[in-house]
Amino acid sequence: MADHERLSQWVLSTAKDLNLRVTKLDWIDSYYKGYSDIAVNIEIDSKIYEGRGADIDSTVALMKGVTEAIERFVCRANNISSIGVAGHYNQDAAKENSLLESIERSSISTHFIQKIGMKLKSTESISINTKDFGKVALKVHQFQMNAPEKCFGVFTLAEGIDSSFEIGGIMGASVARNPEDALMKSSIECFRNVAALSMHSQASVSFDQFKKIKKPSSKDSQNLLFNQQYCKTLLDIFLHSKAIEESRTVSLENPIFESLDYSSDVLSGCPLKFVRCLDQNREPAPDTEFVG
Repeated sequence: MADHERLSQWVLSTAKDLNLRVTKLDWIDSYYKGYSDIAVNIEIDSKIYEGRGADIDSTVALMKGVTEAIERFVCRANNISSIGVAGHYNQDAAKENSLLESIERSSISTHFIQKIGMKLKSTESISINTKDFGKVALKVHQFQMNAPEKCFGVFTLAEGIDSSFEIGGIMGASVARNPEDALMKSSIECFRNVAALSMHSQASVSFDQFKKIKKPSSKDSQNLLFNQQYCKTLLDIFLHSKAIEESRTVSLENPIFESLDYSSDVLSGCPLKFVRCLDQNREPAPDTEFVG
């Protein structure tokens, strides 16, 4: 609790220097009553970094958003991707979060590359208002991903393949130590982007177009998944009848945790610690083209 309060106090005392901008988004009220989803913008060394945080406690949601924004700076400062990177005021918690994210990425990659189906847990239809297409019906599939013992993985995919519009998929994924946390995080990650369709246009790029992009961004990956044909191919893989148990090899044995140094005048006194999880060969978890 003392560490949590220290982080909160640091954020409040540094808000002006960080040029902190906070937006509380109301979309989440339609899906998860009582939860807060907060968008955070901060400025470090004349560059803007963005983060998002969601939680039942609005202060925790804000701290998550700030941590993610600073994480983006840390990755830039160390010239690395954000795969397997996590920050926390507690070093052990940072390691745990980085490990779970690495397992999540490894699991998604294994299912995708080896064309191993996920276990379908539920499918429901939702109706949403979109900026470009008006009212649209989407199907939301929630899958159980393969994960090591004592871990639970959930992949959420909202798709409009059967609609008359060029709408592919929007995803969310999570690995956690209990199924409830994995389900909640995966769902929020997916639905926050589904809700954004009411205010923002979503582009669609084909796989051929995507391959021509030299350094695909997170947005490029989202645009690829939004391509209807690409999304259908992905859904066919995940619905494949090949047994989920066949990929129980998804794990990260003897992980290496690398502490990430960072410095900036505006971050002086920041209590956050950042860690990157690597495998035995000091490699990060594999990237997957459609994961933004």
